[in-house]
Amino acid sequence: MTESKETIESISSADLRTKAKKLGIKFTKNTPDDTLIAKIEEIEGSSQRVQSRNVSTAKELLALKLVIVNPLNPLELNLPAKFITVANRYITVKKAVQFRKEIFLEQCVIDVLKEMQYLDVQSNCDNSGTKTPKPTTQLLPAYAITELHTPTEEEWKTDKKWKTMREVKARNDAAILEGTK
Repeated sequence: MTESKETIESISSADLRTKAKKLGIKFTKNTPDDTLIAKIEEIEGSSQRVQSRNVSTAKELLALKLVIVNPLNPLELNLPAKFITVANRYITVKKAVQFRKEIFLEQCVIDVLKEMQYLDVQSNCDNSGTKTPKPTTQLLPAYAITELHTPTEEEWKTDKKWKTMREVKARNDAAILEGTK
């Protein structure tokens, strides 16, 4: 939270200069206190805007969606699930993505799955019957993702079938709020 202007102005000159040093503001011995106050307010205001933008971005990335994920990679067709970790500066999500079942996934996990690709390797048989691998440079999508009906806020609160997902959503929201402190 930013301090009010009256509070900043009531700080002694030495404390004001200490605060300016902590914020990385460069100044000389002759810099007036009014200038330091203006620079401190500018930095604190911009950091608050960045923080609110980070919260909204985290909320978008952690929004839950109901999907069905089908593997297209022949090597993963018989697997029941795949473990995915998505992380950046603000969030970390670890998921076991079950294939061919309705599951809730965070938007950031869905985005990563949509970006994943695999290299299609085909083999050709010559006249003697031996297979020779012929790699193609064609990259294909690794997963087919079908987005289903995502419940509304009213459905989240009332329907028993979404109980565990309400708990996940509550944990995600708490993590977002915790990250902003």
